[in-house]
Amino acid sequence: MRGGALKTIYLVFIVVCIAAIGVLIFALTTLPPTPTPLPNQTEIKVIRVVEGNFKETDQPIIVENRKPVVYFFTTTNCHYCAKERIPLIAALREFGEWSGLEKIKLKEIPTYSLEKATFTSDKILVRAYELDKYELSPEENKLYEKYNPKRTIPTLIIAGKYFRVGAYPGVHDDLKNNTYDITPSQEEEIINIATLIRSVLAEAKK
Repeated sequence: MRGGALKTIYLVFIVVCIAAIGVLIFALTTLPPTPTPLPNQTEIKVIRVVEGNFKETDQPIIVENRKPVVYFFTTTNCHYCAKERIPLIAALREFGEWSGLEKIKLKEIPTYSLEKATFTSDKILVRAYELDKYELSPEENKLYEKYNPKRTIPTLIIAGKYFRVGAYPGVHDDLKNNTYDITPSQEEEIINIATLIRSVLAEAKK
């Protein structure tokens, strides 16, 4: 009798274990899958580097009032920004008209003040921010940090599709040029900026 009872208990134990394993397997196979984290929608993917060290991104073109927007983040006391303004202003003249530009010098570096300047165009919009005189809105801050998390200057964003942190190639040598004459490096910068703007204009029309 004792042997039969032990055998019965053993069989019951085996059955209970098998049932428990079955329940566990069922639970594991019917649990909802762990959700895959969504990609960071604010992250920018750089597709390639184009002329002038501009980076082409996977971002959609930024448009306001059906016009692509060019953003320029600068300060009034930045030497590299001072040099960048000259070809940028020249390149933008292909697409509209400047008014209120004032020639100034930043420690003997010829440049332009954008404080009272306005740009009128039926093709593009220009947003130039002198960060030591202008407080960015939350949306402007978000855009700035999206393309330049370190918030360095100058930063040029062409309709969100292209951007560059820092001034044009050759700017170090151009710091020695104390005239308003366009240097070969600045001439290339004018061509590069104008080419990228024409590119986003063409894409915006699609």
